[in-house]
Amino acid sequence: MDITDIIKDSFKYPFSDNKQFAYIFLTFVALGLFVGLSVALPVISARFEFSMPIALLLSIILVIVSLVVAILICGYQIDIIEVACDVEDNIPSFEPTKNIKNGLGLILIYLVFYIISSIITTLAFFLGFGFLALGDVLGVSLFIIFNLIIFIILILISWVFSMSLCRFAYYGTIGEALDLKEAYNDLETIGFANMLIYVLSMAIIMCLIIIIVFAVVALISSIANSIAIAIAILILFALASYLFVVQSRAVGLLYSKVIYD
Repeated sequence: MDITDIIKDSFKYPFSDNKQFAYIFLTFVALGLFVGLSVALPVISARFEFSMPIALLLSIILVIVSLVVAILICGYQIDIIEVACDVEDNIPSFEPTKNIKNGLGLILIYLVFYIISSIITTLAFFLGFGFLALGDVLGVSLFIIFNLIIFIILILISWVFSMSLCRFAYYGTIGEALDLKEAYNDLETIGFANMLIYVLSMAIIMCLIIIIVFAVVALISSIANSIAIAIAILILFALASYLFVVQSRAVGLLYSKVIYD
């Protein structure tokens, strides 16, 4: 598949199984409701003089449930990527035990890359201001060049992270996912130019979709009644679930170039 085919396939993919996509959408809605209620309950309790301890207890329970659902969604993303790596067209069903296990693994991978990025960003912050301390044109020039280099490095790290997710999905082990040398080799196999074209194309298309949907949501919300607002909120959840599936499918198909090319 070339980049154009990957993008076309990814944006059509959620509609290949409307029933399963509806389950994904409802899972996102459930997560939003749990998070919203966990925040709202203490506020409602204070306003209407309900029992605050009970409200806080319910909020804690809802926070825990929200975390479980979020982990499940993270793990389900791995299933979508795995299917895409094999260039299969089915949308996988939810498998809670497997999804939660993979979700925990995914969080660990996120943490490793977050720590790496944080260390680089922190060092760059102090070193960058060291150049500015020179106080002349050379210092400012070095500061700008240095920050451009750091920016490029962080982009490469995010791309390697995408490869790590795909390796986790395809091989099924955290060890393979955190084999950063092999993840970087996979990135080289795909090609930096192809990766840049893919990222820019996906970003532009997704931004256009988001702008259009938000314009529709704003128009509906302007009606200013509860039904219209509820519809607007559901549209946003539908957008989130749609883009979630599209992005997961796209990165998996991109990785299939490593497997089959």
